[in-house]
Amino acid sequence: MKVDILRHIRANKAHPLPLPEYTAFSYDFNPQEKFIELMGAVGGKVLLQKEPLTLDQLSTLFGEGKSIYSGIDDINSHVEVSKLKAHELHKIELVILPAQIAVAENGACYLDESVLPHRVLPFICQHLILVIDAHSIVGNMHEAMEKIDLSKEGFSIFIAGPSKTADIEQSLVIGAQGARSLTVFIKN
Repeated sequence: MKVDILRHIRANKAHPLPLPEYTAFSYDFNPQEKFIELMGAVGGKVLLQKEPLTLDQLSTLFGEGKSIYSGIDDINSHVEVSKLKAHELHKIELVILPAQIAVAENGACYLDESVLPHRVLPFICQHLILVIDAHSIVGNMHEAMEKIDLSKEGFSIFIAGPSKTADIEQSLVIGAQGARSLTVFIKN
């Protein structure tokens, strides 16, 4: 019986078709403005950064005494992630990471493992800050995927807004399974 089924499948295999030609998808919006709008729609915040980010600025936004990990050269970390065991990462309250790409059409930021000392870091912290260059904001996912070399990366992720769920009594809960806040600084 099994042999007959497999024989029939092989005999009736569809002929391969060529892939459709790719045509660029156009859009009629300013990518930076659209990104700011959609990041707000998914619960995140965007701040334009004209000067380098400082600890004083972060203290004003998030309060003093936070346990901070920074993947940005200009900001010193309070925590050395390499010295923490995986179950100790929850102690980090604020994580600052560079994002390589931001996507306007969905308010998502792309990070690959080159900027993540530990894969769980953007999800286990209380507050996540992503820093992106203004010229790295693209209009749509097609443009984003053109910039990503998937053969180079072992792990990468798109993050859009803070963690949220609405399955608990149909009420929106922010920070349910991850960071309670996401702030994106756009460097001009």
